[in-house]
Amino acid sequence: MKLDMSRRTFNPDVYEGHDGLRRFRREMDDVWEEFVITPEQVIDAGESVVVVESLRARGRGSGVETSSRSASVWTVRDGQVVLVSMYHDQTEALKALGMDE
Repeated sequence: MKLDMSRRTFNPDVYEGHDGLRRFRREMDDVWEEFVITPEQVIDAGESVVVVESLRARGRGSGVETSSRSASVWTVRDGQVVLVSMYHDQTEALKALGMDE
């Protein structure tokens, strides 16, 4: 499994396999006291789905709260998630799949 966070503004990276996902979790825990992703819409895209989500977080040291929206593309093969790619918004995610809104 691969988590592609290469489009994020701060610390863009790609995380692969169990070790990569554990590293991603540690990095998130270092920065955020609370981080909640809420799926709002799921769009069927054949082998993939686009998930439009809201994000809410509170900084670990600062206590500052923030919220935003984003979209992710989940690619599934043989019933297994093989790739999750994060995008800034639904339009960008659909464009990556060659789809119009």
